Amino acid sequence: MYNALRLLDRPTAFVVVEGLDHHILDYRKRIKWQNTIFAWFAKWLKDDDSWWKSMYDKMEE
Repeated sequence: MYNALRLLDRPTAFVVVEGLDHHILDYRKRIKWQNTIFAWFAKWLKDDDSWWKSMYDKMEE
């Protein structure tokens, strides 16, 4: 999905949850993963990137 979106020149990010794959069972990592999704929606649907930047400032271009 990530590569397809990049090829279509759509905004995307690849976020790795260290030590886990598609099943995020560690509670703290799952909370961060869920917050990542919410921050992404806030950035692209509400035009508010403050939450995303607070989590992933280094990823910004």
